[in-house]
Amino acid sequence: MPGTIHLINPRNMAEHTFVTLDELARHLVEQAGSDLYIEDEGRALLRVAGELSTVEGTVLTDGEMDRLWLSLGAGPDTRDADGTYTTADGLRFRVNLLRFLNRRRAVLRHVKAEVPDLDTLGLPADLLREWAGKKGGLILVCGPTASGKSTTIAAALRWVAEHLPRHIVTIEDPVEYLFSDGVAFFSQREVGLDTESFAQGLRQALRQAPDIIFVGEIRDPDSAVTALRSAEVGHTVMTTLHSSSCPEALERLVRLFPESEREGISVILANQLTGVICQRLLPSVGGGVVAAVEHFQNQGLSRRLIQERKWSELADFLNRGGDERNRSMLNHLAHLCHTGQLDLETAARVLPNPQDLYRALRGISSI
Repeated sequence: MPGTIHLINPRNMAEHTFVTLDELARHLVEQAGSDLYIEDEGRALLRVAGELSTVEGTVLTDGEMDRLWLSLGAGPDTRDADGTYTTADGLRFRVNLLRFLNRRRAVLRHVKAEVPDLDTLGLPADLLREWAGKKGGLILVCGPTASGKSTTIAAALRWVAEHLPRHIVTIEDPVEYLFSDGVAFFSQREVGLDTESFAQGLRQALRQAPDIIFVGEIRDPDSAVTALRSAEVGHTVMTTLHSSSCPEALERLVRLFPESEREGISVILANQLTGVICQRLLPSVGGGVVAAVEHFQNQGLSRRLIQERKWSELADFLNRGGDERNRSMLNHLAHLCHTGQLDLETAARVLPNPQDLYRALRGISSI
């Protein structure tokens, strides 16, 4: 069941608290939340540290949903729409509009204005810097929705911009972070505004003399093969996939293609892949969130396993550990529990077999 959050400094009218969309949006940011849900009848919910909570007794001021709907170019017959919304004080949100049971709802995701420093995210920062600094290769950042994938890539690109002379082309839907040029310079392109699609933007990027290409997401065989070919001709390509593990991400990418093409695609992937990181953001014992991370650098044995599509053996390889460049989600969850950053119940929910975590923790305790 959702919890309850009280809105700060409400304006009370009758039995309810009437608020504007901007006030709700500001409150979401103050709570360090990720998503705001609003609907025609006025109920509002926030997602904070992955958990849903109601904003008690709030009702949107009359006309706020209409104003949001119109600001995104949606009309009376619109069923679904995507866009961006910026509050009067400059907070930016990705927005999805939808209809359900003849009512309207909007889901707003906060887009942070400041790109975080890579060292503050609880990730293998040195490894990501090594990958991002290479000339050529494919870097995959994976995880479920709201796991911080875009933030990870943005932080890596910030580091590149501060340290390496590169031309970075981004293809996003929508643009989530606005980058400032540094030693590197950016060409940020938004799907639907600056380019027709991810695949089209990728093809055009090859003519724009890029060093690094960031593609917001691989969605189809066309964008997947263009990303692989771009890496093959010497560009560093960074992109995201929805998956719960590194092997699953690679399997999903290969399965975008018909069976007859998978063998050839697997060979290209094995040769061009630099590394994969898969992450989850989980409620921390001390408050806030902590990143649980699986990652590996593609070399030697992993290349053969990818080429032969032996995904379960790749998972076993990660679980064995023994190399700081490779770490399974199981091993990192056990580390987070052992160091008191994550409680056992939260960590166990992430894994398909919680018993694996208990065994891993016993092994740590016996050292």
